[in-house]
Amino acid sequence: MNLTIKGKFIAAGNRNVSKKDVPWQNFWCELDYETEHPTKGEFTVFKDKLDLSQFKPGQEIEISFDISGRKNEWEKDGQKKTGFFQSLVAWRVSTEPQQSTQESSEDDLPF
Repeated sequence: MNLTIKGKFIAAGNRNVSKKDVPWQNFWCELDYETEHPTKGEFTVFKDKLDLSQFKPGQEIEISFDISGRKNEWEKDGQKKTGFFQSLVAWRVSTEPQQSTQESSEDDLPF
């Protein structure tokens, strides 16, 4: 599932490495910033795919991302518990909107 959203960059966290030696880093954005009650979102970047140091707080960005979800089961106080967890995994962050692959041209007119 490929999704895109615009927001204002807030900050990036420290670079980390998972138990499986996969580098990752979180960053935060203000979404719906033109509304009275903007939402904050946390996104994750894996494998050093993006250089987040180029973005400044308050800078408008466009984020292309996927939603990654998983189900976890555990036991607490003798009872089996189940939880669902989601992550927003960014694979592109840019300061300008991506251009559509379909270009309209006046040359396509039949006359």
